[in-house]
Amino acid sequence: MHHPENPLIANVILDDALDKSLDYLIPAEITDTINPGSRVLVPVKNSVRQATVWQVKSSSSHLNLKSIVKLLSTAPVTTPDLLEMARWMSRYYCSPLYKVLTTLLPSSVRGKAKEETQYFITPLISEAAIAQACAKLRQKYREQALVLDVLLRHKEGLFLSDLLKETGGSKSPVETLKKNKLILMEKRQLDRSVVWEQDYFLSKKKTLSTEQATALSTITSSLDLGMFRTHLLFGVTGSGKTEVYLQAIEHALHLKKGVIFLIPEIILTSQTIERLKSRFQEKIALLHHRLSPGERLDTWNHILLGTAPIVVGARSALFSPVPNLG
Repeated sequence: MHHPENPLIANVILDDALDKSLDYLIPAEITDTINPGSRVLVPVKNSVRQATVWQVKSSSSHLNLKSIVKLLSTAPVTTPDLLEMARWMSRYYCSPLYKVLTTLLPSSVRGKAKEETQYFITPLISEAAIAQACAKLRQKYREQALVLDVLLRHKEGLFLSDLLKETGGSKSPVETLKKNKLILMEKRQLDRSVVWEQDYFLSKKKTLSTEQATALSTITSSLDLGMFRTHLLFGVTGSGKTEVYLQAIEHALHLKKGVIFLIPEIILTSQTIERLKSRFQEKIALLHHRLSPGERLDTWNHILLGTAPIVVGARSALFSPVPNLG
């Protein structure tokens, strides 16, 4: 823990129109939660602007620093590797850092979309007690019984919006059941992410030809060494390139590494997802420009947390915050 008499300094990049970083004092209450990649509100002249924390340091060459107004994200919105790549892109392409970060971080991640919460309903009594309560309520309080019927089918609970879709009723019977201490209503974050899980039997990998096996061996050797190398697979349509990709992905996942599978067009998304779902148990995230801001934000967070180690998408998926990318 840092001592408040020696406050830390955050070097930040504003979201727009300033080709340099700025230093701000980090308030004591957020010292332990702010990191490179965190999103913050900072004072600039007579306004408050959004920014990305670039660096946390112990000193500054500037005097009379202002303090950060608010920490917008308790966790970084990107990975250290992507921040390092942003630094390289800025130098290599002679582009201001704020423009590079605008490219790397979707607008939804930069604060244009908000996390959404909703009431989540779970039973407070046993399954047998719910069934008994249903029988008692069915004659005079049919709508309450209907709510409990739905909870019998969803033993882990469900969001209020999904519950009301199934009952076709209003919130009133739900409130009554809560008042009578039969159910619990608590706010939870709604997951709008576009993430798939394996939902049928896994297919077996195919036996590779000599040429395929040679190509795969070259790729997996790079993965084993943890080295960056470029590999070009050349072959006509139907020559088996995709099977090499799939087995390379399998090897990366075995090494606990993440994967980005880029496709040339969004129209190819469905068949790519189905192919991956048939081979891997891991969750698969989809990123492309047609997602709503909320869908993109929640999918981004899944990827960042490592819960979806396979990312599929077109160009915009290139900068996905995949931890430990293979």
